[in-house]
Parts: sequence; C-alpha cells; structure tokens
Amino acid sequence: MRRSNKLIALLALVSLLLCLFSSCGEEEKVYLDFPSAYPENGLEVTCAPTVRTENGVKITAVNVSLSGLADKALENRLADEIRSAADALEKAPFDIGWGASRVIPPAAALQSVMMNVHVISDFGDRLSVLIKKTAVYLAYGKEVTVYAADTLNYDLATGEKLTLSSLFDSGFDACGALGEKLIDRLSAGNTGVTQISPIGKLPDDVDFTFDGEKITLYAGVKTPFLLSDPRTLPAVEIFYDNDLFSHLVIFSGEPTAALYDRASASDHLIVFPTRVEESFTGTENGMAIRALIVLPAEFASAAAEERVMRLAPSLEDIASQATGAGNEHYSCYFYAQRIGKFMTVRFAEEDYSGMNGYSADRIYVFDAVTAENLAVTSLFDPGFDYTGALARYLYPDASEPDLLKEAKALSLAQIVPREDRFLVRYTAAAREISVLYQGIDGDVPYSAIGQENLTIYN
Repeated sequence: MRRSNKLIALLALVSLLLCLFSSCGEEEKVYLDFPSAYPENGLEVTCAPTVRTENGVKITAVNVSLSGLADKALENRLADEIRSAADALEKAPFDIGWGASRVIPPAAALQSVMMNVHVISDFGDRLSVLIKKTAVYLAYGKEVTVYAADTLNYDLATGEKLTLSSLFDSGFDACGALGEKLIDRLSAGNTGVTQISPIGKLPDDVDFTFDGEKITLYAGVKTPFLLSDPRTLPAVEIFYDNDLFSHLVIFSGEPTAALYDRASASDHLIVFPTRVEESFTGTENGMAIRALIVLPAEFASAAAEERVMRLAPSLEDIASQATGAGNEHYSCYFYAQRIGKFMTVRFAEEDYSGMNGYSADRIYVFDAVTAENLAVTSLFDPGFDYTGALARYLYPDASEPDLLKEAKALSLAQIVPREDRFLVRYTAAAREISVLYQGIDGDVPYSAIGQENLTIYN
C-alpha cells in the first residue's frame, strides 16, 4: 500500500477530530447497529449419493432427508421438494447458454452426471440450499465439464419459499439495490458471467442463496440479461455492506425453539467482506517485491481503521530500504478482516533488504470498534477452564498429567476467533513448555467448548 508520512499524519488527525466531535456512545452505536453473530437452528440435512448407469452414462444422484424439525409433515414436504428439484435438474436438457457450439457440439457424448445438494445456510428460522449439477461430455476429442444450478430457500416457521426481498425489511428496495450492486460486481470482472442488456431491478424470484457473508445470484432463465460460461458455475457473489446490513432481517432473532427437536450447537460469527488494497509483484529500486494487502471493505470505526493502517506495510517505505546490491528481496501477506466483534490481522513477512534479514508471521486480535487489545480470558466466561478444555479437545488421547502441562502451554498460545471455531496458534513461549505440540496450529469448534462458556457473541 503506497502511502506517505503526510498521509499517516492526516489519518491520525482525522481520527483525533472524530474522537473530539463524537462520543464513545456514538462510536459504540456503529458497532451495535450490525450484529456480530447469527444463530444456527436445529435442522439437519443429510445427503446420500446413489449411483446408477443409464445408456452407458454414469449418474450419481442424491437422496435427501431432513431431521430436527418438530413438524414432521413439514420436514417430509421440504425433503420431497429438495429431492424433486434435484431430480428435475438432473434430467433437464443441458442449457449450454454461452458459446454452445464451441463448448459442446450437438453430437457430443454425455459421459457422466453428478448431482450435489449443499446446505449454504441454516440459521434463524431459515434454510438456503444449492443444487448443483456437474456433467461431463466428450467433445472435440477431450472431456469437457459443464455446470448448472438450482436453489431453494425456505422460511422454516411458515414452510414458505423465500424471495430475494424477503431477506430484507419491507421498506427496502432489495431488488433495485441488488441490481445496482450486481452491475458493480460484473464490472469488476472475474465472475464468468457477462451482462448483455440493461439489468434494472432483479426479479424477486431469481435463483439465489444466502449465508452469513453474502448473497449469491445464479444466472439462468430468470436472468435473460446475463450470459454465463457453462464451464463455470454461473454464480455472482454480492457481499453484505453497511447498506445491506442495515436492512437485512435474516440475522434478527433466535431460532424458534418450538420448531425444532433440539437446540443448535453454537452460533457463527459474521465474517465481514474484504477488498484487495494492493497486489504487487515487481522490482523497486533493484529489489524484488511481492506483496498482497487485504483490508476490510468497511471499518466499524475510525479507531480500528487507524490501527490497521498503522500495522499495514508501505511499499514506498520498503522500497526505500533497498541498497541496490542486487540480491535483495521482500515479500509479505497482510490480511485484515472483521470477524464478529473482532478485528483479526495476519501479517506474514520476509524481509531481506538493506541490513535486514528476517521472516515473521504475526497475528493481531483486537476490538473491531475501540481497537483496544483483548485479553484471551475475555473470550470465555470467568472461571471457565478454557486451557483445559482446549487441551482435552486437541489431544483427546493424552494422559491427565500431560494435559495439565499442555494447559499451561496453551495459556501462552494465541486464541484467534474465526467464524465457527478458534484457531489455536502456539507462540514461541508456548512451544517451549509444550509436551504435546505436533508442529501445526489447532482448530477448536465453538461447539466443542460450549456456547454457554463463550463471551464472543454480542
């Protein structure tokens, strides 16, 4: 990221002015306006593959079953509808859509079909399902793989199908706003989808899925203004921004307990969108430089932005350290992202410029609004033996004496919140006293700790 000392000073001044002219309560309100987590519900979708051969074509279908709903009639009906949609997509003639004669000629031989059903999200009282078809043809002397998709979205409280606008409050023009954001996303490229006529408002019944980060739109018969390459899944992702967050209703409210046979295991933290600030590979002042810098698409506060910008590397400063010796190089990976109410920063760096010669891989975790450091113990309820719980999950076969020793090592480890789990990263101090560490970071799901023992949700 190219920035000067003057820009850093300006950012600091802006941050100071914001602090002077706004109260702590106002900054906190920015944070509270947007939820940091979304609750799972008690529904489970199971997909079992079934294989058959028809006219020499191998077909892998999928048998879908649901469990966990208290209303078994609704449970069976939804399972039937998902199975029927998958069967219909499997048997549908392949709508090549884009460059048909060049991708698959009429005489191409179908080799295989594979169906998959993916649960994209099941939180609150909602369910979003993607049905994906993968077909392989023999064309022009080689195998060509093409894709098609269908989607189903449900309100589990009513059993009704969701439309695009039903994800938002009633006063919001969701189809119009998403149409504009779709145009912006297509103009950025790398989607495999091309706009061929004016878009305007999106059809409310367009094929889509949704999760904790984004709405994904799928090109097809309901989007005649789009052309897609069948060799890629015709999907365009639209990540939530402040505008969408302020009108979304999918994150509001806990699942209705009476609808399910059992409670969910844990909530998920929202993973907020990011943007690539800099992607550079080249030579500056005779030094080879490779840098990838990713920042939050939007910050929750000026304080968080100012701290992240202080941590981020400056390519101008890096290049100025080159001596022209001809054998210098620098590489870095800087990834800052808001996850729930936390800002997480991963900064991996290898610097062999001038008199430097070192590599480092650092992780920072701090409050996404106040930018203040967070004690590891603040992630858990007071009195909860989190180090013991982590040790028992990571090393289930270890002896009790070793687990006690490892708990001490884990008290020195970094515990990094992710969407549905903690990343457990052993520091040098933790590795020094560890008796069980095997050289890799650990992942511990929130459900293994117990949601009642966590304070990571707001």
